[in-house]
Amino acid sequence: MHHSLRTSFPILETRQPRLRLVARGEGPLPIPAGGLNRITYAYVDNSNLWIEGRRASAIARGLARDARTAQLLRIFDASWNPDYHELHQLLHAAPTLLAHATLYGSRTSGNASVFWHAERAGFEVVLSDRNRSGRETDVDPAIIEALEIAAERLPRPEQHRIVLVSGDAHFAPAVSKLTGRGFQVTVMSWSHSLAWALRKAASTVVLLDPSLDQLRLRTAA
Repeated sequence: MHHSLRTSFPILETRQPRLRLVARGEGPLPIPAGGLNRITYAYVDNSNLWIEGRRASAIARGLARDARTAQLLRIFDASWNPDYHELHQLLHAAPTLLAHATLYGSRTSGNASVFWHAERAGFEVVLSDRNRSGRETDVDPAIIEALEIAAERLPRPEQHRIVLVSGDAHFAPAVSKLTGRGFQVTVMSWSHSLAWALRKAASTVVLLDPSLDQLRLRTAA
């Protein structure tokens, strides 16, 4: 079951319109007015961003010899956490209007502040419950459904750009559907975790590795 995060904390106003991609049957999709070349909708797989970011940091810091070693020995840099304000700025960097950015994650007993941070950065946060084994099973299907809705409901594909922040192969069919309908799809991923099928399906790929330090959350001294 998926829920948009709502907290009692104030949400910072952002410069882009806070548009929500409506679900099937909810009516016409709101599109911002104006002579824009492309309007961007972004979808972030939080677990992929976070876990693989920690692995990328471990490799960069020499805690693991290479990506294969880090994966086999489950080596992570636990000090690396994503800065969602910086991620939002990366999504803004492209010469298009960022109409909406959604971050998908799952609840744990101690991660409420993480998603509060993401909301303050300008993301809509969609959370799923974990299963009885503590596994995150509903996040990927929620993102796939959102991508499929975009393919079906967004008019004039040439005016829209989809950004997917993940490297998981599960998303390749949905991305192929979007590109097949004329959408420009940019995949943003850590190089070591980018599936070949997703790389082939995307219009363009932006590797997050050069932004590893920029995306690190700085804690107050």
